[in-house]
Amino acid sequence: MPRIPRRPRQHELADVLAGFDQHSDYRSDPESRLQRTAAFVTVTTFGTSRQAEQACERVRRAHAPVRGVTPQGRPYDAGDPDRTAATEGPPMRSSTRTDLLRAGLPADVLLGTSS
Repeated sequence: MPRIPRRPRQHELADVLAGFDQHSDYRSDPESRLQRTAAFVTVTTFGTSRQAEQACERVRRAHAPVRGVTPQGRPYDAGDPDRTAATEGPPMRSSTRTDLLRAGLPADVLLGTSS
């Protein structure tokens, strides 16, 4: 089973939100922003491997110039693979857990979240 990324630390989420706030058009065009995100999730979930790889490459290119400094003075880089894995892990974990539960499988055991 593939490794599910760890949960992000609070400062990692704050850094991602700072980058999103400073570089995204979500305020001026929230519908387009949501449509792009939904299209990415749809293609990477239901598309072919080739389509998913192409979508990921488009996101990497879009994120390449996204760098800056948070209001707390921490530098961020949207191309940092560790940061990306940490912040994308929770939605992936949630989606995977839902799929496993729907299939009648022990999601908590399979995902390593049981007590």
